[in-house]
Amino acid sequence: MKIPKKINRYCPSCRKKTEQKVKQQSTGRASTLKRGSKQRAKLRGLNRGIGNLGRFSRMKNQAKGQRKTTKKTAIVYV
Repeated sequence: MKIPKKINRYCPSCRKKTEQKVKQQSTGRASTLKRGSKQRAKLRGLNRGIGNLGRFSRMKNQAKGQRKTTKKTAIVYV
């Protein structure tokens, strides 16, 4: 997504329209051991054994056409 480097927008402290810098914030990376992550469940031994494996018995990847094509962008005004 293309964003201009500077935008004229309202500043609540000045109570005027001022030129403000625009920055696109990076999303960073998700933690590997967050609650509900596959890696954490693997360490706990929840994805092997006999019988119903709950959510691990489902198809591994999403169906074709179900994947998201774009990511949300976080815009920060400095």
